[in-house]
Amino acid sequence: MLFTLLTLLNRCLNFFLYVDNLGTLFIYKININLVMKYMIILEKEKEGGYSAQCLELPGAISQGESKEEAIENIKIAIELVLETLNQEVRRLGETVEISKVELSV
Repeated sequence: MLFTLLTLLNRCLNFFLYVDNLGTLFIYKININLVMKYMIILEKEKEGGYSAQCLELPGAISQGESKEEAIENIKIAIELVLETLNQEVRRLGETVEISKVELSV
């Protein structure tokens, strides 16, 4: 879980990870304002409406009656997953932060 979280931070959120010779992990956020783009799967449901899930953030899943509603709802789900990751990262130390980003879908 920790390795997956650190890999996600390093790859998607511009964090610099460093482990010293004593095995201490240092995580530094690179302060760059970015617009993050996420790939989503938008699927029409047999019962009606649409489901959406984010490929980069497996916990971000949502639905809506229309494509537009499903897209708006998945944006909220992505923000909530990032907020949850931020809470997890806070347990790692004060030098780590995850920021909300504007989404272009």
